[in-house]
Amino acid sequence: MKEFKVNNLITLRLIDGKTVLFVNNREFKQCKILLLNIPVGDQPAEEMSSIDEFADDLRYKMGHERLYVDKLEEEIYITDEEEFMGHCSNLQAWAENDYNTKLLHRSLAFPLLKILSKEGDKIAELRFKEEIARRYKYGNQSVQSFLFDEWISRLLNI
Repeated sequence: MKEFKVNNLITLRLIDGKTVLFVNNREFKQCKILLLNIPVGDQPAEEMSSIDEFADDLRYKMGHERLYVDKLEEEIYITDEEEFMGHCSNLQAWAENDYNTKLLHRSLAFPLLKILSKEGDKIAELRFKEEIARRYKYGNQSVQSFLFDEWISRLLNI
């Protein structure tokens, strides 16, 4: 079993060929995929401000055997270990950048920030509501909709 420790709360393990994320030694079950060969089309990469914008712009199909298909329908296979290392790298960069939610997909970044806050991570506690406000104000429409539906309405008890 391979293991990668991002910080004192976040650990990833490669278990039976699957990347498993743990927060404070408890499995964190959240959808996570690795985007490969990100085609940006007509919009320059410098103009995309978050991984969410890349994901929204990307027209990809994903199979169940780590098969990722890009715009050109070119099949790319990666090993379980390569996928594991990709997830480790992404989460390490996210943690090193004070949990900047632009670096992870919204469906992983915000739930992870919330659980880290509950587990006593001081940076996550500071960043959680700050990131919701910042990404709601400056994020693209899909991020704004996600934040309103999943977080803002709950925080405001709407």
